[in-house]
Amino acid sequence: MATNVTEKDKTLNDVIEWCGEQVSGIEKKIPTASDADFLNGERCTLLAVAAYCGIGVCTGMHPECVHCTVRQLEQAQAEGGSQPTDGGNLILDNREEHDQAISDPIAAKYVRPFRGSRELINGIERWCLWLVDVEPAEIRNSAFLRRRVDAVREMRLASKKAPTRAKATTSWLFDENHQPTGRFLCLPKVFSGRREYATCLSLEPNVIVSDLCYTSPDPDGLAFAVIESRMFIVWQAAVGGRLKSDYRFSNTVVWNNLPLPALDDDTRAALIEAGRNVLAARANHPGQSLADLYDPDYMPTDLRAAHLELDKIADVAFGAGKWLKDDDDTRLQVLFKSYTRMTGSSEV
Repeated sequence: MATNVTEKDKTLNDVIEWCGEQVSGIEKKIPTASDADFLNGERCTLLAVAAYCGIGVCTGMHPECVHCTVRQLEQAQAEGGSQPTDGGNLILDNREEHDQAISDPIAAKYVRPFRGSRELINGIERWCLWLVDVEPAEIRNSAFLRRRVDAVREMRLASKKAPTRAKATTSWLFDENHQPTGRFLCLPKVFSGRREYATCLSLEPNVIVSDLCYTSPDPDGLAFAVIESRMFIVWQAAVGGRLKSDYRFSNTVVWNNLPLPALDDDTRAALIEAGRNVLAARANHPGQSLADLYDPDYMPTDLRAAHLELDKIADVAFGAGKWLKDDDDTRLQVLFKSYTRMTGSSEV
């Protein structure tokens, strides 16, 4: 670990150690306590506080701190989607606008599915004009494209922001292009805190993702399996932000610090296969959105069974000695112990 430890580092680690001592004392009391439920809640809160402090040490103060998930999932960093800044002119909001674009033989070549968090979770169809490969003559010869691109230019030129005005010279392009080039995991920035599992999709690069989602390269499906585990949602609930009662996903605090230990080949393959089984169970219910499938009151039995099988593998992969069933408090404890072991924060 770092040798140039700041006073803030020391303070945070003092809090971590104190939380650990309190948790140990509580765990000794629980087996015979009449208020075991209350003590379990207190234990969970202390673990969450310790996790926050550990992340503060890791992300803010130690230059050689390991980003745990990035290390294990190799190139699976998560980053924001693409931002249009177009006044809505590159977006096809409804079927009528989609059909108008498709009726133009030039514009039709550049129509792509478009997903933000709302579309992703609720199965809403929207499209966009993705013109990264368009030729100048194509815009000039397509009345539909020319009208839309000219409107983007006018909108950007009228902006009070200098960077936006500068982008008027490339008015056929999104303001920011972060679109993956291979198969990827799509994660909504905000999703319901009622759900027992994350509402994410595995997508092909022809589906354009807005800046209301994060993307992470996922060629083999490992990242999908990890994020669809109960371990992930427990970590998200403990260290992630909130928007009212909803989860707010963070690619830094939540994803880059998810403490997934090194995986052997068999465990990696088992996780990937279990993730595929989750996708297969979803496919058994065509026409159902993620919001439908993951409503905790009506979650299909085959989908729930697929997630439980995934959890049996993921719990052990994260460091538990066995499947933890519905014991989320112990999951959080396993995650925190894995985090402190992988970052060495308790050794500072």
